[in-house]
Amino acid sequence: MRRIDLFYQNFNNCVKNISQELDNYYTAHSDQIELSETKSEKYASFNTDLGKLQEYIIESRDTRNELIEDCTKFSDFLDSYKSFIGIFNDFPIKIENTFYYWSVVAERLNKLKEPDIDLNGEIINTHFKIIDLNSKIIDSNFIHFEQTDNSKCLLIFSLDANFENFLLNEIQSAHVDILFIWLDQFDFINSYSATQYVLLCLEDAIELKDLKPILKLQVLLNGKEIKSLEKYNHPPFAPHFRSFNFSEKYVQFESIASVLNEYNNQKYLLDKYLKLYHIIENFMYKHKVCTLQREKAGSSLHIRDFQTLYDRFSSNENNCIQEFFIEVMKLDYNGNKIIEIIKSEWSNLEVIDATNSSKIDVLLSSLGLSKNYKYEPLKSNIDGNMFAIMVYKIRNSIVHNKDSELHLESTNLPSSAKFLIEKFFIPNLEKIVFHLIINRNDIVWYENNLLQLYEV
Repeated sequence: MRRIDLFYQNFNNCVKNISQELDNYYTAHSDQIELSETKSEKYASFNTDLGKLQEYIIESRDTRNELIEDCTKFSDFLDSYKSFIGIFNDFPIKIENTFYYWSVVAERLNKLKEPDIDLNGEIINTHFKIIDLNSKIIDSNFIHFEQTDNSKCLLIFSLDANFENFLLNEIQSAHVDILFIWLDQFDFINSYSATQYVLLCLEDAIELKDLKPILKLQVLLNGKEIKSLEKYNHPPFAPHFRSFNFSEKYVQFESIASVLNEYNNQKYLLDKYLKLYHIIENFMYKHKVCTLQREKAGSSLHIRDFQTLYDRFSSNENNCIQEFFIEVMKLDYNGNKIIEIIKSEWSNLEVIDATNSSKIDVLLSSLGLSKNYKYEPLKSNIDGNMFAIMVYKIRNSIVHNKDSELHLESTNLPSSAKFLIEKFFIPNLEKIVFHLIINRNDIVWYENNLLQLYEV
């Protein structure tokens, strides 16, 4: 179809339909209209404006063979229509929203088209259609464009507050032919109130459940995001004892400082959780070296000691993290044991949001935890072992993507998981990590920088 026909066909049909419906409306309500001076004047005014627009379409298309470049014609008519609808709110054709967005696309097309564009040139628009996706599959509007083949192009859009910015920033002169097709496919009667739509060339029918994954993969293939990730914007939780002792050897935490730097640079919730886990992972193995060093109390190490250390390292990660947190929970924190702080923070979750307790139970069950892991019992029963198992299970659900395990992902994170990680695990892991670093302890602080192999 010719470009000029794509521009006018749908638009002209809309105006004709309004004109026809306006005549029908007058026939059905003429007595009421004539009895009211306000209605009579408003009807006559809109009918005049509609006639002027029809004449301008004929003049631009048939006489001058050009597009409507004076976009005030669109806005003036829309103002007249809205004024008319304000009086005749039972008029059956409602186009305020769609007419506005159609005119916005038309205005963008006019700005982008080359002065010498061939309006009589043909565009293959067969099989193009706009499909209602019935849900928002990506966070923002998107265009996939292939210069040599319009049929491979597609456009995912929502008529929302970001639509005009999308047109301004993402739609360029190379996309003009897609805009012609878009204008032709635009349904003025459709309110486009659903979340998202796609314009694409599709010969055969396809179910939405099959179409949506294809569209998502196309967006990802173009290097774009389909969903924004859950963010965590809070500064690290400062421990109660936060003053550094300048006589201590904090140099032993130099590598941990680098990981903490990465942690502070992370913006996303699950990424931050994993960075904290990397520190815990370092600490739980460092703990074994610290234990051996203290057991030797400065005496020389023997081969059997290295074997003991190796045996401790070779135990599985689940056992290591439990052993680590059992010891951590015994530490003093502002006059209380850390385990008491953990119990208090766990109980406080229902104060923050009482609606989440049942959801937490479902989440913990989905993580593969036993019936002992429920919100209410944990308020009194939680200990270092149980805390460690939950930390480890959440880590596995983020890292692993197995059919046998719950997989947590930022683009589809259950509200209970977001709540639990954000309000309980991250703040308390931060508290533990910084407390262990700042304040000398037997768990992760080396006595000195050497393991003695023989007496000097």
